[in-house]
Amino acid sequence: MAKVIIFAMLLLAIGAITGSGAAADERLFTVCTPMDFVVEELDPEDSRETGLTRKAIANAVESRLRVARLFALPEKQSRRQYLYIRVSIHGSAFSIEVKLTRYLDNLGYGIGGYAEVWDAGLVGTHGGNGQFILGSVSKHLDEFIASYLRVNEAHCSR
Repeated sequence: MAKVIIFAMLLLAIGAITGSGAAADERLFTVCTPMDFVVEELDPEDSRETGLTRKAIANAVESRLRVARLFALPEKQSRRQYLYIRVSIHGSAFSIEVKLTRYLDNLGYGIGGYAEVWDAGLVGTHGGNGQFILGSVSKHLDEFIASYLRVNEAHCSR
């Protein structure tokens, strides 16, 4: 139990240091480019305890991106921009990370590479309820989509 509390406190401290994704809204401008996503695997033990699976998370992400017309069909995926979703479960605690990662042609000195341009996260307890965790993932996806569409409004409404 002490390890769970220490883990939760550490994640809260990291979240406070890195700040929220709201300040990065201007970095979301992409002329409304659709994107792919990556959902990390869950530990099979955690899936058994909560009933939450990687597939359930991926279905929720894809559904929300499709509704917002932001999902890149497989033949149009370039991996220059993707959402990264990680759910970690440790005992009765969980953490969620939702990040937009983009390939930038120049990170400095003419060198390109991937950079996280938006992120949001959460730490909490789940009481064995995988649907609660999935609802929390959905909340962060909604936050991301609202920010993304707001920044790209002129191009997304076409």
